[in-house]
Amino acid sequence: MMQGRVKGLLAGGLLVLLVSGCAALPKGSVMFTHTPLLPVGTIDVKAGLQILQDERPQKEKRALKTISSIDEQATSLLLQDFQQAKLFESLELTSDSEQVDILLRGEIRSLTWRSRWYPVTFIPYVNLVTFLGFPAGINEGGARIYLEVVNARTGAVIERYERSSGSSRTYSIFQATDHRTSGGEETREALRTISDELKHALWNDRAKLTAASSP
Repeated sequence: MMQGRVKGLLAGGLLVLLVSGCAALPKGSVMFTHTPLLPVGTIDVKAGLQILQDERPQKEKRALKTISSIDEQATSLLLQDFQQAKLFESLELTSDSEQVDILLRGEIRSLTWRSRWYPVTFIPYVNLVTFLGFPAGINEGGARIYLEVVNARTGAVIERYERSSGSSRTYSIFQATDHRTSGGEETREALRTISDELKHALWNDRAKLTAASSP
């Protein structure tokens, strides 16, 4: 009888923890901030970055409807990353081809975040293993960015890039509230990886890009 009461109390405690962590919402302020990228060198061109077009599937837009201006926030993050890495002689947010040598334009093709419980969490008695530290759930985030570089004088596309990345982390029942309400860290890591990969790709193609600034 005592054993049954203990199991009942444990199960009740598990239910409280589940309920307390069920209102998870991703946070834009978490998604769109991360540590600066390290410099690899400076490309001797004046570059302009246009606002990225939001081309996410409708399902993804609905899932993150609480976050506003994702196109502007993602663009601002990319601008900040490239500026801090001193990737170009100069880089500004502009669509004016008269002021720059190359234009960077692109699309946000995917941006996701979700938090979910593992099925074991809902199986009576079996779910008590989560009190021993077994993972109870997982946060997952990802992104996919398309970017193309255009010769500002001719309008010709110099190069195209598409990069995607994902990140995830599991959490125990005791970490559930913190992990599920700090939504966005996994997407942030994915965006940072994409920024870093784009930085290296642009640097590797620097000869093509500098050619665009020649008369």
